Amino acid sequence: MNTISISGRGLADATAVPDSFLTGYMPQANGEFVKVYLLVLMETQRGRTVTSCQLADLLSAPESDVTRALMYWKKQGLLTFGEQTGPESTAPAESDVSKVPEESHASGSEKKAEPGATPQGTADSRIHQQAESSAPPERQLDPDDSRREVVSRDFVLTDGQGDEGVISISRTRKPTAVTREQLAEKMGDPEFAALIKIAQSLLKTNLKNDDVDHLIYFYDGLHFPTDMIEYLIALSIDERGKKDFRYMQGIAERWYQEGIRTAKDAREEAQQHSSTVHTVFREFGLDRKATPTDLRFIERWKKTYQMSDELIAQACSRTIHKTQKASFDYADRILEEWSREGVHDQKTLDLSDAAYRLKSAEKAKQKAQEAKIAAAAAGQKSASSIAGFTQRTDDLDALAIQLQIESSQ
Repeated sequence: MNTISISGRGLADATAVPDSFLTGYMPQANGEFVKVYLLVLMETQRGRTVTSCQLADLLSAPESDVTRALMYWKKQGLLTFGEQTGPESTAPAESDVSKVPEESHASGSEKKAEPGATPQGTADSRIHQQAESSAPPERQLDPDDSRREVVSRDFVLTDGQGDEGVISISRTRKPTAVTREQLAEKMGDPEFAALIKIAQSLLKTNLKNDDVDHLIYFYDGLHFPTDMIEYLIALSIDERGKKDFRYMQGIAERWYQEGIRTAKDAREEAQQHSSTVHTVFREFGLDRKATPTDLRFIERWKKTYQMSDELIAQACSRTIHKTQKASFDYADRILEEWSREGVHDQKTLDLSDAAYRLKSAEKAKQKAQEAKIAAAAAGQKSASSIAGFTQRTDDLDALAIQLQIESSQ
């Protein structure tokens, strides 16, 4: 068996994983749960704060799955947590949308839409038909307000040997539902009305109440332009296969925290952090930021050649095996050939590899036969050359008799 070794590139900024976890807990654990543990362990060792929504974004998984993984490790005794109430700096804050005097609400009630009416610009009667009440004005998340008091959980990780680390992981709050009148007012904004239609077109379905609440949160709470929100939805659907607005919220809040405010910046950030880029750089052992040239190669592999991350990873692995270096050009030639052969999944790749091995075996057999024929021909030529010499056919006994006859005469 070949010796397996790990490239030293990228190991300078490494996370130490307890041996007790690798041998005692990991073999029995769900693979997705292991991913969550490793990410939390990394953040713990770096002394950073992360939200469960950010973890979900990094793993391209629902936040509920991340929470389930955290609870699993709690049951295993590797993670405990306690709740405390205090200011939370890693999740968007909550503030009043507006402090409207009660008189304004009273006058607003006189403009209440007729029963069954649908807000302008929407085709789904499920969008808020909430009746106005005398309740206080609704509150909506606003990252600019740091006064929000939330429940945060301090997760304490232990390696089973007494060593512990603490990391704060907060749950992302669901945007508060807006009233029917607030929604009707928002639909009076041409840009937001167009955004509703675009979202429904991308999702290929009518929006639910919760979906619209999220769009308003992105638009008014995070102050994202409509083209950026449109890209957020398209990114979640097309590249990550997610139609859940809670998943989109995790991406949006990470963008907000990183100061990303335009669709262009969001697109560049998404390219740098796409699963395909992570896959390529992992297989190539690269520990740097992707260059524009790298991204153009990867975009061609995904969009022009229509290759999955799995096939791209195999092309990169074969490149390293063949060239002993990270070569985007060589990997591109492999993927281009696969694309011409119609290879776009593991099954067709296996068939292509089998056909290649069979073809190679036939070529080797043919060469062996040709060599054998050439050797036989060379042997026959040698034999015929020897046969060309005049061979002696004299009988010594007959010659002796002849000599005796001649001497007697």
